[in-house]
Amino acid sequence: METERKKKPTHQSSVATDMPLPSLPGVNGQMLEAMAEASENCIRGVSALIEEWACFMSRRVREDTALAQSCRDCDDWSKLAKVQRDWARQTFEEYSNETQKLTRMGTEVLMEGITPFYDAMRPNGKSTPH
Repeated sequence: METERKKKPTHQSSVATDMPLPSLPGVNGQMLEAMAEASENCIRGVSALIEEWACFMSRRVREDTALAQSCRDCDDWSKLAKVQRDWARQTFEEYSNETQKLTRMGTEVLMEGITPFYDAMRPNGKSTPH
């Protein structure tokens, strides 16, 4: 008696790995390179933003601690008021300057993130947005 061999199924498998990948005309080598460059630019930029914010907050903690010490050393109300007024003015200026700096840095991160895509879409050479 001859053993029956199992026949291979004649229908296509429905397993996802057996299905062909759809055509993605926008995803080519140039766009993949742009994605990699944009990712690197964003990581560097965000790291710089985090470092700047951490340094700023560290300075603020030191200055706020110095305020407490200066207040403790005041021997009358007018000196205390002056110390607090000077601290408030300086703190406002520092936060305002830091906000402007972080906004500028954030804009640069955004531009460095989108520029590789913009360049990849240009047919001849690089032409970055301004």
